[in-house]
Amino acid sequence: MLFSCFDRECDPFAFVLLKRFSMLRRMLVRYSWLDEQVSAILSSYWNRGFPGTASAAGIPAGPLAPWFGDTARAEWKNQHFAMGPVGYLLYSASHYGLCMDQAYNVYQGNEVPYNVLTCPFQYLKPLVRAGVFRRRSDILARTRTELAGVGEVDFNMLRFTLKREKGKKFLCSLWHATLAGWSNSLLQAIDYAPSAACRCGHPLHTFHHTVWECPLTQPWRDKYSLLALVDHSRFSTSLAAGIPSMLSADINTCP
Repeated sequence: MLFSCFDRECDPFAFVLLKRFSMLRRMLVRYSWLDEQVSAILSSYWNRGFPGTASAAGIPAGPLAPWFGDTARAEWKNQHFAMGPVGYLLYSASHYGLCMDQAYNVYQGNEVPYNVLTCPFQYLKPLVRAGVFRRRSDILARTRTELAGVGEVDFNMLRFTLKREKGKKFLCSLWHATLAGWSNSLLQAIDYAPSAACRCGHPLHTFHHTVWECPLTQPWRDKYSLLALVDHSRFSTSLAAGIPSMLSADINTCP
């Protein structure tokens, strides 16, 4: 979550993926005679069922790579070995739900494919990073209670909002955006707090209670008159936590 809150990519694995896509584009443009050889290598990896490859119809060769920390990751890694720079690119792409066919078209579920060679070079990194964001959103929606059912997180809006804060306010907002804060209810669950109650007397101290309901934080809410017009009970769990989701094409499904 934290890695997506910055303008520059800080996740080392995603950073390497961006560099590998950029290098592939540069090498193929500079040395056009490599086109057929690289295409043949991609076809060979596809025939092996290597992760990160796709058919001309955009069908992936296999399931996505298990996310970092997944118990099945060690077994998966032992089944797939990259034999060169092209293989390492495909290996990296698979971790973020991306796959490429032998014509250099890059696919991701429910998204319009783009071509590494024909898309404007200045758009290549943003397109790849957008795919990284979508994969992170998918992982967050499946692993974080606050983001259950969020769909795709609007990281652009999140970054724009964070950049409006300065100094300590920025650091506090950034820390909150990671959803890594503690509450009495979480601390009691690991035996680090004697009670899950809030200091105001509410039986359950949670982030939602602290931000939207706790009388101890009412002075902070009073500073923003617009909050009095907001019915937070209609918010999704993620939006109530301050994490925006992408707007849907169907207005009835918008949070």
